[in-house]
Amino acid sequence: MNLDEFVEKYGLLQDEGGRYYWIDEKKKRREPYCTMLALSLMLNISVPAIKKRIKNLRQTFVKNYRHRIVNAYNLNEVIALCSDLLKESMDGTLFVTNKNGIAIVGSKKYTYLKKLAKLFNVSQSLLEKCVKDKNLPFIMAKIPGGRIIEAYEIRAVEKNCIEIITLPNTNDQGVAIIDGEGYTTIYALTKILNLHYSVIKKFITDNDIESKKIRVAKGQVREGYSIKKVKKACRERRKDHPIVNAQGFAFIDGEKYANITTLSREIKIDLRVLSLRVKKKQLKPIKIRRTASCLDDGYHVKAVEKICGDLLIEYPLVDSSGIAIIDGEKYTTISKLTTILSCSQSKVEEII
Repeated sequence: MNLDEFVEKYGLLQDEGGRYYWIDEKKKRREPYCTMLALSLMLNISVPAIKKRIKNLRQTFVKNYRHRIVNAYNLNEVIALCSDLLKESMDGTLFVTNKNGIAIVGSKKYTYLKKLAKLFNVSQSLLEKCVKDKNLPFIMAKIPGGRIIEAYEIRAVEKNCIEIITLPNTNDQGVAIIDGEGYTTIYALTKILNLHYSVIKKFITDNDIESKKIRVAKGQVREGYSIKKVKKACRERRKDHPIVNAQGFAFIDGEKYANITTLSREIKIDLRVLSLRVKKKQLKPIKIRRTASCLDDGYHVKAVEKICGDLLIEYPLVDSSGIAIIDGEKYTTISKLTTILSCSQSKVEEII
């Protein structure tokens, strides 16, 4: 419904200043308030265009036809703030686009941001930032659907935003070709190299690999890195540390190294006991590579066996009943003796 239909439907009056109003049952003058969508339809102006002009306008709350509470604005105040757009519509300076969304003014072609973003395969937000930063002039145009919206000259946008429009696009695999070399984002590299994001980022930083701007899906601009250079950096970095085998051992000059967990299993010492012993003796580890992206502290197996010598003595093993046989005699713990002798621990200790 346009403004005239709205005025007629609700029987609005208009004073000498052109403000719309009605008289309620208490004989009081009231002014109409409308939702943003209703204002857009009545005034034939896009919601974004209205929002730009009424951002400081006081609003009230009303209940819509779905019984939801929504924002509403004074119709007269909105008309006053959007008078330039309404004037353009009345005096013929409002341009109408064709079915393709293009307005032709003389020899120049204008269109709106959404259309420009699609035309140049650039994200709309990125393009909008560019035209605002360059302060490019625009016209108000009515696009298909009846909305009034800002339209920019196509050639002017292409010329002034050339740095983002001409960026290389990525293919279906997320790779952009620059000077015959493949570039992609760190996120895409995580899938190519099967490494964690932070690991690749560190490789890039440590090797001073430069980035280049590339345009990914939906026209967004991202930092792209040479796949070849990142792969090379990763390969060289992996060579810096010995890689453990399937049994969990790494070899340096024929000597075995392993992490605490592997050592605990290998020399049959409790993990907590072994960790405390290594820490107490201040045994220094070296870095060994457990996986492509994971480093571990590796300890020299012989050095660990040496500091744990007292723990490696072969002691007699007790059987399922808790008894060990030494030189033909049975031995057991005080705790077990209390059960066998049916007396307290203190009594057993006194007997011993």
